[in-house]
Amino acid sequence: MAIRGVDFKWYDGFFLSMLATSIIIVTINWRRYNTCTYPLHIWIVVDYTSVFAFRLLLFIDNALSAGMGLDFGWQQRYAHFCGRVVVLSILSLLLYPFLCAWTVIGTLWFRDAKDCLPEEGQKWGFLIWLLFSYCALLCIACMSVGKWLARRQAHLFRAQQGLPVSEYGVLVDMIRVPDWAYEAAGLETRAIAQDATGYHPGLFLTSAQREAVEALIQELPKFRLKAVPTDCSECPICLEEFHVGNEVRGMPCAHNFHVECIDEWLRLNVKCPRCRSSVFPNLDLSALSNLHSDTEQTSHNAFVTTQPSSLSRSTPTHAAHTENTASLHTDTALDALENGNSSMPSASPH
Repeated sequence: MAIRGVDFKWYDGFFLSMLATSIIIVTINWRRYNTCTYPLHIWIVVDYTSVFAFRLLLFIDNALSAGMGLDFGWQQRYAHFCGRVVVLSILSLLLYPFLCAWTVIGTLWFRDAKDCLPEEGQKWGFLIWLLFSYCALLCIACMSVGKWLARRQAHLFRAQQGLPVSEYGVLVDMIRVPDWAYEAAGLETRAIAQDATGYHPGLFLTSAQREAVEALIQELPKFRLKAVPTDCSECPICLEEFHVGNEVRGMPCAHNFHVECIDEWLRLNVKCPRCRSSVFPNLDLSALSNLHSDTEQTSHNAFVTTQPSSLSRSTPTHAAHTENTASLHTDTALDALENGNSSMPSASPH
């Protein structure tokens, strides 16, 4: 059974095979290395041990990052975050600089003492290992810089929206949001971009339509927590923990968010940020996508489908109140939600 977070690569097998072979050869010829000007056998042992420790710490980091998804509790994610800080600090501030310097030292020693190796084959093995070490160190540096630049670019985009950006914040973000979560968010963003009109209707609404959507948002139930739900202890948008007395807004899908967080979200998105279900299931987004913002008459064609086609359709403002009759079915669950139970029945369709 595979261990979660352990990503065994092909080069790990190559390294382990070289490590086992070299240990046997160096052990057999240990005394014969004493004729060398420099202790190449000591260099081999230290270098292999350091590389083995480096790769082991990478496995540990992968295991820690695998436990930092939103499906885990805040305390566990914080503990894994602190663990990643320690592991990555050892890797970047201690082991990586040491391996760079030690590889250069090994190159200089090998150049001056290559003729004293016990066997001719060891000379080529030593040379191949040095080349492998340089390639690995260069790849690690390039990959790290590339990831940092990608995160920095994302932060610069946030700066255009008025959010503070710092180089320190980029580093913290790289630790707090693992690569797998960042890449998954990127794939999701690209998928959303293919249907931006449906997912971000707020970008295409006229002022009249914005007022209708705002009315829909304000009709959603909100309350102050009397107890923190055990199965949903934090806001999935800002990732801050809920506290007793926080004002939260409940969704038809039974998920809760800080009022200020979800209100801002729903002005652009009509889907729950946690489960992606529609918050306003009766809102006709296809009608919104055909609107022309520069025509006042067109803006009044946005509507919410609440009646069969044989009946008259409501105006946007009236539709706001009509659509939210579905959410009134959730009022009976507010007492349970306020007392720490996050389960809320979904509204039945009319």
